[in-house]
Amino acid sequence: MSEHIQFIFDKDMIFCYIKLIGDFNSISERYVKNRLKENRIVYGVSEQTIKDLFEKNEDLFKSGKKIMIARGTPPKKGKNGYIEYLISDDMNLKEKNKGLIDFYDIGVVKSVQKDENLVRIHPPLNGSVGKNVKGEIIPGRMGDKIKLKDIALDGVVIKGEYACAKRDGRYRRFPTGKVGVLEEVFIDSDLNFSVGNIDTTATINVKGDVRARFNVSTTADISVEGSVEDAEIFAGEALVCKSGILTGERPIYAEIIKAKYISNRKNILCKNIYVEDMISSSIIVVKGFLEAKKLTGGLTQVVDGFRVEELGNKSYHKTKIDVGFQEEDLMEMAKLFSDMKRKHMEVKNVLREIDTIRVAIKDIIEKEESLRVTGKEILAYKMSKERERKEDYIEDISKKLKIFKRQYSDFKSKYDKMLKSRNNPNKPMIILGTLYPNVTITLNTKLFYTTKSTMKNVEFRINEEGELQPFQYKGRLESFEENQ
Repeated sequence: MSEHIQFIFDKDMIFCYIKLIGDFNSISERYVKNRLKENRIVYGVSEQTIKDLFEKNEDLFKSGKKIMIARGTPPKKGKNGYIEYLISDDMNLKEKNKGLIDFYDIGVVKSVQKDENLVRIHPPLNGSVGKNVKGEIIPGRMGDKIKLKDIALDGVVIKGEYACAKRDGRYRRFPTGKVGVLEEVFIDSDLNFSVGNIDTTATINVKGDVRARFNVSTTADISVEGSVEDAEIFAGEALVCKSGILTGERPIYAEIIKAKYISNRKNILCKNIYVEDMISSSIIVVKGFLEAKKLTGGLTQVVDGFRVEELGNKSYHKTKIDVGFQEEDLMEMAKLFSDMKRKHMEVKNVLREIDTIRVAIKDIIEKEESLRVTGKEILAYKMSKERERKEDYIEDISKKLKIFKRQYSDFKSKYDKMLKSRNNPNKPMIILGTLYPNVTITLNTKLFYTTKSTMKNVEFRINEEGELQPFQYKGRLESFEENQ
């Protein structure tokens, strides 16, 4: 039997078309249905579709055009993989009392810690299945996959389906959607309400001023191109202020402080401080060494000594500088001694306990061997378990012993260092230029000297009588008073 119709399929056999290639008068609806069955076209065909070939679509069918006669269900594409940002990029507004917003702390700068998860990539899902015109199942299509490397920048490491912080630092999400962890926080203006407080582990660079009443904290360095107003500052390493540190009472702490000048500022604590110009009317505690061009007014406590070009002022306003060991150091030293004594006792107690348990283990071993010799295996087994428990306990408390010994060593090292500092009178106290009247210098809370006249090129030392006295420095130490 010659063919009068032809079936045409797309590549997935979702669509089936019929085309007349023979005599139209030789075919009927039944003929078409039989040919569909013979070709196993069983899905997506309707009676109305076949009927229309001989009525509504007859002319088109006769012309030899292909007509869709069956339509399957195409498979659907699954949901694409997507990015879930685990750290919000929005401002984190906090309420103060009475429902007021704290605009000083708006959370613009986000700080993250090493290994913290930043981004999660959700995998794509498989789509729903389809069915072709022959009734065969067509698998669903997988959604598009997102690659983690396409969103991770510097400071980010890929761990499974997460992008994690490779280091401590500032979290940034860029307009491209990529994320990074920066070692530096750069503020290209004043640190003000547009930025808010900063608490991070990254280095902070401020192009302008740090405005009053803001808090800036980092375990690294802080560099300020402008001035530091009455802001609270904590720098785990250095604070570099290329202009001045201005009037205020909010605390400033840094290991090292470098500034052009400091004016009328209270509550500064640092290890070492270097001021290019003048420190005036300020209250500063320096656990190490102080160096400045001028030091006038206020109260300065410095442990390891100082070197300035001018000390005091022409108006004879009172200037006080305490050098060496201070009263608060005595309190800290007493606490260290108490801590050291307590840790030493803890070490002794643990050692005594270990010795007692070792004796008990030795007895258990002897009993265990005796029981095995007499054939009492069950009792011997119980004794062996008791021995293992005690051995495990010794292992645990031995770890504790190491911790106690290390803590004791740390306390003793700090105590010895403070004791040495207290007993060492040789603190550099040097005025390379002018020393004005009404300056009081105290050494180790016991010795003091108040200037009554103007002196130049002075270094303070303890004389043979054990008194704190000024000596004029000209390459060698000479008693200042002997040269009057």
